[in-house]
Amino acid sequence: MKKIIMRSLSVIVMTAAVCFMAGCPRMDKGGGSSAALGALTADDMVFQGLDGKEVNLKELADGRPIYASFFASWCRICVDEIPRNNEIFKKYADRGLLVYGINVNESLGTVQSVIKKKGIEYPVVRFEKSADSAAFSVTALPLIMLFDSDGKQVYMGPAPPGNDVIENLIASVSKSK
Repeated sequence: MKKIIMRSLSVIVMTAAVCFMAGCPRMDKGGGSSAALGALTADDMVFQGLDGKEVNLKELADGRPIYASFFASWCRICVDEIPRNNEIFKKYADRGLLVYGINVNESLGTVQSVIKKKGIEYPVVRFEKSADSAAFSVTALPLIMLFDSDGKQVYMGPAPPGNDVIENLIASVSKSK
């Protein structure tokens, strides 16, 4: 009986260790974002371009859906998602999807280094997290958000959505035009 209990505890400890090591640490307490799904709009998506100028994703989108990937260089899962985000960019940008990487709280030099070393092909902006910098707060990474052509948030999660979700989003834009 003692061996069974010890094995069970070993399995539980190993599982917890794997789960902890597989994810990126939380930036503070809470989930991926303090806003509930659908509570945000693309109007809230105002960031700093690598040139230091303000970038408003809704204005850039001009009625197109938006795919926003929040990341940091220290987040292993974020870095592992870069090839998938590159695929999404290559596959859907010509079909109207605006794809942006949004770096959270890192220096311009760090961001530029990650873009170069990891081969990021989609545009990247910076998000300086502070109490008054945006209508929302990113509390864990990675975080992916999708906004429809009206700027309404339709997806939020720690991983890129399936191609079917993106296809349906693009198809809904095509049908409305």
